[in-house]
Amino acid sequence: MRQLLAFNGFLYLCAFSVFGQPALAAPFDLGPGDLIEISVMSRPELTRPYRVRLDGAISLHILGNIQAEGKSPADLEAELEAQFSDVFEGSTSITVEVVRYRPVIVGGQVAAPGAYEYMAGLDVARVVALAGGVGVGVAADTVSTQMRVEAESARYELLRARLASRLLERARLSAERDGSDSIAMPAEAEAVLGAAASDLLEAQTNLRASRESQLSLRLAAEDSRRILAEDEAEAYAERRALIRSQVDATMEELLVQQGLAERGLALSQRSLDLRLSADRFRADELEAVALEASAREKVSTAVAGKETATAQREGEVAATLTGIDAEIAEIRTDMGLARRFVTTFGDPASSAMLTGADTQYRIRRYDGKGVTVIEANLDTVVHPGDMVEVVIDDPLPAAQADQVKLQADQ
Repeated sequence: MRQLLAFNGFLYLCAFSVFGQPALAAPFDLGPGDLIEISVMSRPELTRPYRVRLDGAISLHILGNIQAEGKSPADLEAELEAQFSDVFEGSTSITVEVVRYRPVIVGGQVAAPGAYEYMAGLDVARVVALAGGVGVGVAADTVSTQMRVEAESARYELLRARLASRLLERARLSAERDGSDSIAMPAEAEAVLGAAASDLLEAQTNLRASRESQLSLRLAAEDSRRILAEDEAEAYAERRALIRSQVDATMEELLVQQGLAERGLALSQRSLDLRLSADRFRADELEAVALEASAREKVSTAVAGKETATAQREGEVAATLTGIDAEIAEIRTDMGLARRFVTTFGDPASSAMLTGADTQYRIRRYDGKGVTVIEANLDTVVHPGDMVEVVIDDPLPAAQADQVKLQADQ
């Protein structure tokens, strides 16, 4: 496949050279690696091609080293004519033509990075075409592979939607766990869902309100049970106190009757009736104590029920969050595998569509003093010796992209 891409680039180069290439007399300054033809009238021994050396100079007989870097062919002609006029009598006619400019280097995420011969009128779009197009994968060359690429692309999109839904659910549970008043929209979910994100966020907000309402009703029910049990316990406590006062009064009267009976002033039947009444009051008192204790137990049960309901909901949130985190990690792994397959076996367009990547172009241009980085587009004209970098920005956060890549590699 690499050979096919290179061959396609060669065909493009040939077609461009034959049908669309202007003359090489572009107004570019000379630089190391350029091949120029110097023609000196009546001096065939000096007429020949010269390569601009790494130090930017060319070497001519008689004149020696002449600095060519940074000069246009016309400037070099004028300088050579002036120097030859000092060496030979009379003026000397010289022409300087560029045979071949230094190559253009194409790097980054292209199918076939490397050095390509410069042609006049070359722009970024043509350079990328020579390098086989944008992307790091190889185009699918079989029907079965292409079908698998399409299936993996569809699976990737379904996984993205599923991931966005889980991220929203996780945001809701996290807000509930942390006691936050609002649910923060995950940026990744918003990027996937687009306009539907706000509707789904509203649905999650309503779901949270419903769950909190259910918990509030349960807690209110436990509060009602506690209040009723407290009222019941207070009523039995008051009854117990009343019975105690009756017991005390009966016992006082019984003591009086017993004193009178000892002096023969009271009937023994009256003392017996008072003893029976005191026993009944004590029995009622014991019953009231038992009922009050039962009511107090109901109060404790209601308080514990309220605490249990809160703890149970917190446990449900924590357990669900743990499950969602595990599911999110699994989804990301599956997305990484699908993404890896498509970027490896699919064409660049499929890869870019799958990942939502943004392709950027940069030109690194050396001017003899330093390198200038130029943000370019497909129409930007390329100069001889330029390095064109193609960068596909990953839409995932850097840490997440590294995780996906690691999982895909595994």
